[in-house]
Amino acid sequence: MKKLVLTGNNPLKWGHQQGESFKNEIHELNEIRQRLLRKYLSSWDPAKISSLCLSHLSTLEKRYPHLYSEVLGVHEASGLSLEELMVVNAYTDLRDFSFGEAARIEDGCSIIAVKSEKANWVAQTWDMHASATPYTVFLEYPEVPELNLQSQKVLSVTGCLGLAGINDNNVSVMINNMHCSEFDESGLIWTGLVRQLLNQKSAIAAAEYLKNNMPSSGHNYTICDADNAFNIETTGKRWNQTSLLTTGSDGFSLHTNHYIGELSENEIMERQSPTTHKRLDALNEYFSDQKWKEANGSELQKEFFEGGSACNTICIPPKGEDPDAGATCGGLIIDHNAKTAVGFQGLLSDNIKVEVKLK
Repeated sequence: MKKLVLTGNNPLKWGHQQGESFKNEIHELNEIRQRLLRKYLSSWDPAKISSLCLSHLSTLEKRYPHLYSEVLGVHEASGLSLEELMVVNAYTDLRDFSFGEAARIEDGCSIIAVKSEKANWVAQTWDMHASATPYTVFLEYPEVPELNLQSQKVLSVTGCLGLAGINDNNVSVMINNMHCSEFDESGLIWTGLVRQLLNQKSAIAAAEYLKNNMPSSGHNYTICDADNAFNIETTGKRWNQTSLLTTGSDGFSLHTNHYIGELSENEIMERQSPTTHKRLDALNEYFSDQKWKEANGSELQKEFFEGGSACNTICIPPKGEDPDAGATCGGLIIDHNAKTAVGFQGLLSDNIKVEVKLK
């Protein structure tokens, strides 16, 4: 699995480091996502797509200048335009602006969080167009106190700010893509929001930050630390907290790619993943047996990622005949008790991974 340890205290230079390290991969992923986006925005002319990308870029520049500087650095080093980098970063958000134009989408993600006597654990699959798999990367960012930036370990794809991750305060962020009809061009690209949440010093602080900084379109966020685990669904304008786990009481939180809370009225049902209910049902089936309370993090990892009954449903192998069909392109596993993080490419059984120790 590609890994890049970023150095220095300058987000612009971080962008340069990524752009220089993965120049070819960034261009290749952009070509894939440009092609796929044109399918979902089939009735849009190029100027309209450009305007949407520039609106997202403007929000980044005006409200989150350190993230803009990082994107600018990737642009300068890779040669990919800023507009194209918005597609690389905000591809799933941009699709929602074509509400009513396309059919169901097969990608998604599955999130599991557990707090029990034996486990303090959270993990997700990252399910996307299978052609994205080779571009999975693990990024390590240093702490920059003068900019109030936390040290972060981030699962991402080349050219992208981040998909999921954990910081040195052991605050982790996992995501599910959602499809909603309530969006906002002035919202933050979700990859940037992941990184902003990872700048917080506790799950409580990160949850509060999310409630005041909406993404441009619908996502679900599971935000954890050693003490708390929040699950918060969003549209481009509103949020709804659907669960809270606390250390000291047995509990679990599960989420796939459909709304389970009060924001469900805004879901684009024609876009709902055809596997989302099947995956959630498989997770619920495992937790219907009280034996889950006896499982530690290692045993949960085996169940969900290494051949357990639930693994066979939530981990989606690629379909060889269609490189753009939905598949599990990677994932992230955080074990707060063992103080480890595992980022992986493809299926965990492929053994293409990065393992790091947490503080």
